[in-house]
Amino acid sequence: MQAPMQPSLEHCIWFRDQAFVFIYLPKVACTSWKLFLWQASGHSLPPDLQYRDVHDASRLNLPYVGQMPATQQQDFLKELAANRIKAAAVIREPRSRVLSAYLDKILLHSNPQSKFSRTVLPAIQRVYALKPGERPSFEQFLRWNQSHVDRRQWNPHWRPMVDLLGTPQGLELWPMERIDAAAQSVNQHLGSQVAFPQRQALGPRLTHNSQAKLDQFYGPSELKLVEEMYRDDFKLHAGLVA
Repeated sequence: MQAPMQPSLEHCIWFRDQAFVFIYLPKVACTSWKLFLWQASGHSLPPDLQYRDVHDASRLNLPYVGQMPATQQQDFLKELAANRIKAAAVIREPRSRVLSAYLDKILLHSNPQSKFSRTVLPAIQRVYALKPGERPSFEQFLRWNQSHVDRRQWNPHWRPMVDLLGTPQGLELWPMERIDAAAQSVNQHLGSQVAFPQRQALGPRLTHNSQAKLDQFYGPSELKLVEEMYRDDFKLHAGLVA
């Protein structure tokens, strides 16, 4: 029997007293999930909190396993392997998720100081001989990623969800279509009664509605690429919404 693959520790938020871990996935409402988990674990949101602060551990000091000392990480993995920790995660329809990543981090990205602007975008531009201000097409973005056979090189925002989740025993999975039910389940695990935050919880927020843009960005070649690259993600999602 194949040993379970461990989840990405950077994406594990471990509530040790409740023997519960939530594995958050980038581009699967992760900002809202972090706001929710912070409040569900008994904290109030700082009054001056902004969206960019949510992913800053100095502002919302959630118990990320990836930031813990090596001894605590080993404790976590032992407890998880022994099935003494309940694990849960929410996944998203793969076409929508990777398109959301492309729109947010490549096509419409506007922060010149981010790693996407400084490293990822220039790397794609070099491959396709694009001018400095020219953004790659969705198909170019997909093919650039596909050229990296080792998926560990892929950025977590578009790395397959199955890679980040691993295969922990008894993983409780919810589709994004049932996010309120997922939040209620997490409430039960944490002994809390917190409402899942609305998208505009911290004020107006720029959004790129990838669902509304599926027909605009997906032609036969893009769809074929995504189906090949995210085959296991499609299977996982289909099993939850069937």
